[in-house]
Amino acid sequence: DVAKNAATYKGKTIVTTGTVTAVCQEAGCWMEIKDDAGEAHIKMAGHAFSVPRSASGRKARVEATVVESGTKVAGHHDDCEGEAQKQTGKPLPKVMLVANGVELM
Repeated sequence: DVAKNAATYKGKTIVTTGTVTAVCQEAGCWMEIKDDAGEAHIKMAGHAFSVPRSASGRKARVEATVVESGTKVAGHHDDCEGEAQKQTGKPLPKVMLVANGVELM
């Protein structure tokens, strides 16, 4: 639902799950997840925590706030999005989340 109507969820905290498809190889400060309905780019709130750089392919449950794609998040370097695009070979997903917590399963 969020992938189809991101604007409706903007500013709301949600819980979602998906498969990790890419992870920041510098600091684990962002990741991308995908499920049957869509994809999301996720930044860890304020660099307060990180995910393992080896998390690709694992399932993840994420509690996060929906924000506009391209939103600057405190503590993140300017090229997080560029690194994500290099790893995935495609533009960022339309849905961007700022995670308060991530559980890898």
